[in-house]
Amino acid sequence: MELQEDNRGAYPTLIQIAPLQPYLCSVPDDLPQEKEYLRSHIFPQLDTLCQTRGTCFRALDLQWSDGEMGAEEEGEGHDHHSVHNHRPVSSQRLKVSLDLISCSPFFLCLLGHRYGQWRSEGSPPLPASGARYEGPSDVERNLHLASKSGYPWVLQGRNQTCSLTELEIAQAVRVKDPRGALFFYFRDYSFQEGEGEAPDERQRALLLKVWTSQTEYERRRMRELKTWIVDRCLPVRFFRNVEELGDLVKRDWSCIIEQLYRLDAQSEHSGQFSFEGNSGEPEKSILLLCGPRGCGKTSLVAWWLQVFCKKNLGLLVIPHFPGLSLSTTDVRTMLRQCISLLRQAHYGLQAEWSERVEERVEPRPICQVVQDFLVASALGPCVLVLDGLDQLTGTLGLSAQQVKELQWLPDALPTWCKLIVTATSTDLPYKSLTCRKDVQVLNCPSLSDAVTRQNVLLRHLALPCKEVPGPMLQSIMGKKLGLLPMFLAILGNDLREEEEEEELMEEYLEVDSIPELWAKVIKRWINDYSWASETRPKRRKRVPPPTAPKTELRGWVWDTLCLIHLSYSGLRAEEVPSLLEEFGYHGAWRVLPLNWALFRSAAGPWVQERPGGQLTFTHQSLSQAVELLLWSE
Repeated sequence: MELQEDNRGAYPTLIQIAPLQPYLCSVPDDLPQEKEYLRSHIFPQLDTLCQTRGTCFRALDLQWSDGEMGAEEEGEGHDHHSVHNHRPVSSQRLKVSLDLISCSPFFLCLLGHRYGQWRSEGSPPLPASGARYEGPSDVERNLHLASKSGYPWVLQGRNQTCSLTELEIAQAVRVKDPRGALFFYFRDYSFQEGEGEAPDERQRALLLKVWTSQTEYERRRMRELKTWIVDRCLPVRFFRNVEELGDLVKRDWSCIIEQLYRLDAQSEHSGQFSFEGNSGEPEKSILLLCGPRGCGKTSLVAWWLQVFCKKNLGLLVIPHFPGLSLSTTDVRTMLRQCISLLRQAHYGLQAEWSERVEERVEPRPICQVVQDFLVASALGPCVLVLDGLDQLTGTLGLSAQQVKELQWLPDALPTWCKLIVTATSTDLPYKSLTCRKDVQVLNCPSLSDAVTRQNVLLRHLALPCKEVPGPMLQSIMGKKLGLLPMFLAILGNDLREEEEEEELMEEYLEVDSIPELWAKVIKRWINDYSWASETRPKRRKRVPPPTAPKTELRGWVWDTLCLIHLSYSGLRAEEVPSLLEEFGYHGAWRVLPLNWALFRSAAGPWVQERPGGQLTFTHQSLSQAVELLLWSE
């Protein structure tokens, strides 16, 4: 396919933009008013600004406090928060924080006068990460678990006596990405009474009480930490009240949003493109990328989208990924979205009115919707990308069989409209497409090279410093499913516990399909992180024996997966806690922010936010596995 430039105007490239998710770092129970002001006033304004650019702003905020740690350790009612391998949630706070910082190139840190929890310099050295350790201190358990979970540097030298907050800052500096941003905001406690602003007496008394309760060691370590940050020329801002903090955060992160999501980026290239074949023959309109499930079709399409859209900013590209939510599987909804975007690209935003009117009237016959799509696709050059053709289901006027037979697809597409689709060779849509004369078939190459497959597995390891034993690596590579990148990615992300990894791999390598593997992973998530609302959780064994009863599909993790799968237009992360409360997870059974963060850390790349902030499964195979488990109940 050769692209030739034409000068008829520019159309926007419609590519999904990742949400802006800075990690919010602070000492627990310090600066509570400042953090609440950011959550209630500033972050919503930044989110509104992001929405005008097709994305969202979501601060990664654990909202943890020292009081909750103590309540968890002492209170009987919070025993359900210790379900993960018998560990209290408080001992996993540092590990989860470092995971989130590693995943996000954006970091927002608030520092006041408190240093946080730490071990004194006179404490004996902690044992190596490979040894078993159950120390009496919550900080020691956090350090040991973080070291065991892929961050061994936290036990090296002076790091053992750093506060948990300082270790979070160190991790942010260690993994600093040039494409990201780090901002530090220091509370200025000096009272400038001569400037007309009298200090609040209650605030003065509170600060005096805190400062007198601090040790000289704590004050010194806090001074050293702030000096260390300044000496590295990291962006530091000083504020005296919540209003100043809000102005500084809003200004800094508005600039980041302007740089990342520029409104004028779409008009940098005014080129238009037409398609011509190399040999003068008529070029085929549809490219079919086929291969078995999990072979990497989605990754290949996503990579192509990024490269193609950067090189051809003037060409309209509309990607659609069926199976990520219920609304994406409806062919009528997909066609209407394409029609709306095509009309907007040609006529401007005023074309939106037709969509709004259509939602309020009786649905039009599917044949008319197809005709409207055909007319809209002829307005100008465009590329439509449909990843997962077999995921489309029946709609009003067409049965599922008719949809898979592609009775909704026009017999011939306009000359300037190109369609790229992916499907598996065993599905009905593949057979229907290969009967057409305007389809070019491209088989997705398989990973036959053992070194390449090992690199795929190692790249998806959840633990940064993890080493896979040689015998285990050979067993994985010798498996027939080991030829599929999806299989390797799932295994790599789920290798987290050294004590149980050998037995776990034996169980995982017994599966014969990707959905069967997902079923075992989902049940592991339920066992490790979940509890039911009406009964106390049961202590689980590492790996149940073959004769053990099947894991029950119940608990808040399973309920959350079902909510994400069944939500028609998507579900935001902040909506999950309120829905879980409706299901009975309140009071002693409430899901704390750190419980949610533990699950999100385990789910890793498979449960993410879309540009609009809605939670979604990033691969169709996970959605299919949840669907199969729902039907099995």
